[in-house]
Amino acid sequence: MPGSTSSRNSVPAGGAGRAGAGRAGGSDSSWRPGNPSLLALARGTLEGGYQGSRYCVCLSSGFGSSPVVWPAGYHVRLRPLELLNSRDVAVAKGGDQITFGGGAESVQPDARCMLGQKDALYVMSGVSVTRR
Repeated sequence: MPGSTSSRNSVPAGGAGRAGAGRAGGSDSSWRPGNPSLLALARGTLEGGYQGSRYCVCLSSGFGSSPVVWPAGYHVRLRPLELLNSRDVAVAKGGDQITFGGGAESVQPDARCMLGQKDALYVMSGVSVTRR
């Protein structure tokens, strides 16, 4: 991807800033495993790209791209795109079809990485790869 950084650098999955900026901030929630959660099943392809100067990760399906609010501590590594959990374990790669439990909630459309949409998918479970 143009402008990507080395595989050792990471950014929050919600795109807190420029690649390699670390994990501070980002579009993540305070939800952690064991907390009450929404129970809808979401499925789509993990994709990422720059929205201006921010790197954002979304879920793409036949209905378009949906912004995602990831659990606390989730972040991405670039080149190649990998989604890492709060323990730095890669749970999915760019292009993987993934599933997770959670649901849609309102967001500010102008918030970082919300793709101008009024709702985002909130991840409230582990992320599973269903097809690579």
